[in-house]
Amino acid sequence: MNCNAQMTTTMIQKYCKLDEESTQILKKASEKYGYSARVIHKLLRLARTAADLDGAENIRREDIVRVLGCRDLDVSSSQM
Repeated sequence: MNCNAQMTTTMIQKYCKLDEESTQILKKASEKYGYSARVIHKLLRLARTAADLDGAENIRREDIVRVLGCRDLDVSSSQM
């Protein structure tokens, strides 16, 4: 594997573990916006990348919040 974008579902489960708070944030966003499993996996891969860029071993709350914010911006700009 060369990059996080190439992670399979099995790899996501292994490398994108979340703490309880991050799990709840992602779950609430998913329920509110109706995210599919595909979108959730994309968000997890992006959060893993954000954590990697900061040198963090695990995905943190701020990584989840960051990628959800980017998702909101992406959706907003596509509706223009």
